[in-house]
Amino acid sequence: VLQYSFRAAAHDICFRVTYVGELDARESAAAGGSGLGRGRLLDVRAGSREGSLALPNGGRYVAALDNSHSLLRSKDVSFELRLLRKASVLAAERRGASARLETELDGRAQRAAELARHIAITEPKLAALRKQLGEVEATLQRARVDQRENERLLREGQLRLAA
Repeated sequence: VLQYSFRAAAHDICFRVTYVGELDARESAAAGGSGLGRGRLLDVRAGSREGSLALPNGGRYVAALDNSHSLLRSKDVSFELRLLRKASVLAAERRGASARLETELDGRAQRAAELARHIAITEPKLAALRKQLGEVEATLQRARVDQRENERLLREGQLRLAA
């Protein structure tokens, strides 16, 4: 895996990575030593960029900074290339994923504690509301019984008046 970072102090620069393969010295010279166009893996034009690029095959690669699009404008360029073993990149990605998961877990634990505090405050209120609801339901039941009794008495009174 190739890790790269480049920065042009003013304007932009092209950065290319190309797979050259297993060329001998004559073929490399005939290709102009650049190998561009054989197996281009990355071609970016930017003021600054960093990233990583998986190199799919063993062999030779060419990394080139190209200012041909702006020949009359010179550039101050800084760059860093690092060739890393895939296993070390995967390990770093796993460490990063693990750190992100731990951060997410901490956030969720804080949220759970916050919810537990909210529940502790709300539970007594809920219990009081349930008690009030029970009392209201009992009152409503008594009111319905009273209503039925009153309706019965009303019917009896109407029958007596009619007779």
